Amino acid sequence: MTRPDLTAEKPVREQLQELFEQMAQRSFAASMNSLNRVNFYDGVTARLEAGGDISEDVPEATGLSQDEVMAVARKLRQQAAGAAISAWELSAALASSFRTTVRSVAVEGELIPQFDVEHVAETVEGAVRIGIKSWRRNIGVEVIGSDTAVNALNAQMALGALAA
Repeated sequence: MTRPDLTAEKPVREQLQELFEQMAQRSFAASMNSLNRVNFYDGVTARLEAGGDISEDVPEATGLSQDEVMAVARKLRQQAAGAAISAWELSAALASSFRTTVRSVAVEGELIPQFDVEHVAETVEGAVRIGIKSWRRNIGVEVIGSDTAVNALNAQMALGALAA
């Protein structure tokens, strides 16, 4: 008779890293979608400033003055730019556990900005920092903190998800 091998779950640190990698991939995709909208509105604004007519491409602009269309395009561009950054924010269930900082840097010659996101959680066992960095379409996630703090954060996140 053979004894079955014991199986072990993944360490909590590895589980957190995988969770934040999945969330970072979704955030990156949402951010790119918003940045594409920013580029679209920049194109609309450039066309209008050059004296072009966009009513054929955007039927909603028919009957509006160029200044009105320009104001709407600028407002929508601003909203899309804000959405590109806010895409990196955590869900309401997790946000209460973390202090999030999002930095974006546009590198000359690159089409995609680099994002540097830091989620810091304070637990009874100490601080845990989850760093996310993007370069082009590559995303790296790093979980920094003691094992006891990471375990405490895991419990804190679980309780936060149950309360939400």
